[in-house]
Amino acid sequence: MIILKKQYIYAFILILLWATVATVTKMLSDSLTSMQILAGCAFFASLSLIVLTILQKKIKIIRQYTMKDYLNFIILGFIGIFLYSLLLNNAISLLPAQEAFIINYLWPIMIMLFAIFILKEKFNIYKLMALIVSFIGVIIIAAKGNIIEIQFDNLLGVLTAVIAAICYGLFSVLVKKQDYDRTTSMMFYYINHLNNIFKI
Repeated sequence: MIILKKQYIYAFILILLWATVATVTKMLSDSLTSMQILAGCAFFASLSLIVLTILQKKIKIIRQYTMKDYLNFIILGFIGIFLYSLLLNNAISLLPAQEAFIINYLWPIMIMLFAIFILKEKFNIYKLMALIVSFIGVIIIAAKGNIIEIQFDNLLGVLTAVIAAICYGLFSVLVKKQDYDRTTSMMFYYINHLNNIFKI
């Protein structure tokens, strides 16, 4: 029961923190470039995950990884962390923050779709209904409620947010398929993310 309560507390804190991302990113974009924002986030995420890996005594797990594993970290990190973050930040700069994030929340649907094709998960009527409702919701938001005469104010921003969702959906399913240790793998994803930023 105590563990369950802790899980709810962690989930609540996570929701509160995640809810601020769109607003904070939009505020930062007034004075910083997308790359500067990404670099700052990647640095602190990498540092935190390195410390966490050490505290959890998971260095021995790292020693077991092969060159194939590191190649997977590079590819997955590029798709799900670097490309996703870059596209989402771009969408936020082009659209109102809340609009960009709501459209980006197509990623759970993308996870469902990729899971069907990659993980061979079963497709049912409930998943179909969720898919239809989600896409209709995104169209209504992107069209600002004017679904009769659809006219997107910034089509590039909408497409960028949608592609970001596709990237994160694919990343989530591929990560599940690989089944790496969450802490160490995320550490490598973000280190690779930081490396990609400095290459640009």
